[in-house]
Amino acid sequence: MSAAKKRHLNRVGGDVSVTSKVAAGSLVAALAAGGAIAAASYETVTVEVDGAIQQVSTWSDNDYAILEKAGVSAQQGDVVERQGNPADGGKLVYRSAKPVTLVVDGKPTEVKTNAVTVDELLKSLASDKSVGTQDRVKAPVGKIPAEGLKLEVTRAKKVVLTDDAKDANLSVAARTVGELLQQRGITLAEGDSVTPAADTELTDGLHVVVSRLIEKTLTQRAEVAPVSRSSRTPRCSRTNASSSTRSGRREGGDPQGHLARWHRAGP
Repeated sequence: MSAAKKRHLNRVGGDVSVTSKVAAGSLVAALAAGGAIAAASYETVTVEVDGAIQQVSTWSDNDYAILEKAGVSAQQGDVVERQGNPADGGKLVYRSAKPVTLVVDGKPTEVKTNAVTVDELLKSLASDKSVGTQDRVKAPVGKIPAEGLKLEVTRAKKVVLTDDAKDANLSVAARTVGELLQQRGITLAEGDSVTPAADTELTDGLHVVVSRLIEKTLTQRAEVAPVSRSSRTPRCSRTNASSSTRSGRREGGDPQGHLARWHRAGP
């Protein structure tokens, strides 16, 4: 083989060698970049589910996909929000919607809440004026269960209470007149009464009157007239009559003789 042919083959071999090196380098760079992108997409985020904190590792940046990874399927009425960056000190917050039966003065109403605790629920009801500051609320304590709960609310009413002839303007959370008396520590003794009756429903502007039975011994001084002496007159008359009788007997002697003389004195 001539020297010219050898030089040609070497050039071709050299070009092939350079091309192969460039292709290999490009492949390595692409793999490195893809690895960096993949590493950046795989994150550990903080998720709070109805107050419970957990860490979730995921490839996705979608809130609902992250929640599914945490075992939660969001429904209508639930709250999902980000507080900061969940992968960098923040968290993804989920609050489920829970049923609440609100019984106000005996009348039930169904509502929904995303609150986690009863205290949080009561603050929410106070902020939107559903429950007044002077209302009385009967409720359990602690965390709200998934099945919900019942709150009993007694509205405060403005009434006038008269007891022992003294009026008091009150704002009291009671349903009946009897509950009003009980809260005020008022008891009715035998003979006492209340108007209206104790089982009357309490309403704004109602006037409640307590009547007390009071027993007193009254002492009164009075002038009494002296007894009249004429009361002895009948006895004196009887004495005079007796005397007259005795005198007649002495004057007439025998009563029959006296009668005879009387007849003779006639015509």
